[in-house]
Amino acid sequence: MPIKSVVVNASPIICLSKAGLIDLLPKLFYSIIIPREVVAEVGIITGFPEGFSHDAGPTPIIPDSVSAWDLGKGESAVITWCLSDKSRWAILDDREACRCADTLGCYHTGTIGILLLAKKAEIVTSVTPFIHKLSNSGLWMSERFINEIIRSCGE
Repeated sequence: MPIKSVVVNASPIICLSKAGLIDLLPKLFYSIIIPREVVAEVGIITGFPEGFSHDAGPTPIIPDSVSAWDLGKGESAVITWCLSDKSRWAILDDREACRCADTLGCYHTGTIGILLLAKKAEIVTSVTPFIHKLSNSGLWMSERFINEIIRSCGE
């Protein structure tokens, strides 16, 4: 199932921006929602094509099923947007937020998932240099995980 619409949390935006990869998002997805709560966390987001809009308007009311997880404002908003339209995918790196998304039936991926989708779409030819850029940008990954990703891509 191709992913058309995503809702992005702060960590993926920050890491992709620092690694010079934020432009992958509009190359991969038709609709990108960045909740106002996330924009408040990360500030001005650069790297999107001119004229690209990411203002989704006010976040729907956070349901009790999300509030009960006691996540950050950004994670809660991302999951709420995905609950309001189950065809949307959440882009989250936080483990507890991913558990919440799983429990509530939301599709999700993370920053590394974006890189793997870019490789599959032939936007990038190799993940290895970008994995290291993401690691250097603050995305924590164990050496074992890095090696598994590189190996799974045949590199």
